[in-house]
Amino acid sequence: YVPSRNLKGIFAGSGSASFSHPYMAQSVVDLTQRKPQDVSLLYIGTASYDIQKFCHKQTSAFSEMGVTVESLNVANEFVPVGRWKRRWRKLI
Repeated sequence: YVPSRNLKGIFAGSGSASFSHPYMAQSVVDLTQRKPQDVSLLYIGTASYDIQKFCHKQTSAFSEMGVTVESLNVANEFVPVGRWKRRWRKLI
């Protein structure tokens, strides 16, 4: 097995502490090789991270850069598959 050279990722021990930091947000955007205004981020919160204050904490650095942020609340909101596909089709 030879991993693809196209695989990219940022791995952090604490999502809330890491992704709320502007440096980490910039590093994620840099992986896309796009301007922040041309990037869409899908935040997938689970358990308590569906709560708005936690979502905001982890995505505000991206929003402030101009990244379009959408949220998929899997713990606190039922979203039928058809609606999910239509809503986030452009992000997949």
